[in-house]
Amino acid sequence: MATKATTVLEILPAHSSKEEYRAVLDAAPISVAHRWDLAARRKKFAKRWPDLGEWMQAPLPTRVGRLKGETRRTLTDPISYEARDYLYYLALTGRLRLDYEWLFAISVIWPGATASRLGIDLGVAAMTDRGLTLGYSDVTISMAARWLLPRLAMHAGIKHAREIRSEHLDEIQSAVDLFGDREDLELYHAPRPRFLRSASRTWSSYIWRARMILYHDGHVAHPPRKYHPGRPTPPGGPPAMQAVVARGQRQPVSPGNGLYTEDRAAPVPSAHSQDISGNHLVSRDHPTSCRGLSYGLGEAKAL
Repeated sequence: MATKATTVLEILPAHSSKEEYRAVLDAAPISVAHRWDLAARRKKFAKRWPDLGEWMQAPLPTRVGRLKGETRRTLTDPISYEARDYLYYLALTGRLRLDYEWLFAISVIWPGATASRLGIDLGVAAMTDRGLTLGYSDVTISMAARWLLPRLAMHAGIKHAREIRSEHLDEIQSAVDLFGDREDLELYHAPRPRFLRSASRTWSSYIWRARMILYHDGHVAHPPRKYHPGRPTPPGGPPAMQAVVARGQRQPVSPGNGLYTEDRAAPVPSAHSQDISGNHLVSRDHPTSCRGLSYGLGEAKAL
């Protein structure tokens, strides 16, 4: 069972003034009608919850507002649901630390528009570009960055990927594990077995990829370890290839080499350019020009 840990500095939740929020909206490139709508949503939320500490202690379904399967006509709590943009604003301006339960219960969170109004660059593009240099596909790494970075920003106050440290990733991974144990999980996501196979596993892969990138950039000390059990060897195929696949699935992560990956986006340097005869000689200081790892063969090979 995962234990709950936190790297969040305690702050006293507080509303912004209506004048400040309206000034930010007035400067945004949005329609007048949209500005009035967002301002009205803030007004309703602040009137309903003048003490943000009480909102933080309210039941999660109430704070989420819109549960799985609900429509805009059947919302559990319309005021909390419609205040999400304002809550993003409070979190990104340091007035509120949103809990991971809330951030996970909402399937799609993207405060990009709010961050843009505040002149905040969450580092999604930078992490995506760095991932491309390590062999990840644009879709693979951009999805990971768009899922992870906003949640870290609104929970821990991290405004850019370069500020992330190992303890932040440890905390969010622990929170992912704990969220899968919630008794009310089906209010927000699929039943637990399916959630663990799909959403939870995907989220863990996002954290894993971010840790790999940050390890190669020197922001975390150790490479990521395998985040899910090895896949069973598929039936069929030549016996020799089956043996290679089996050895690859059993291959542990050696501290410092950064070579293990769950997909073909391994940050593996070229064995030819550095006279590297085995994986044990590779470190993150070597160039990362290859995109694949031949499991069980003991050498990094360019695809």
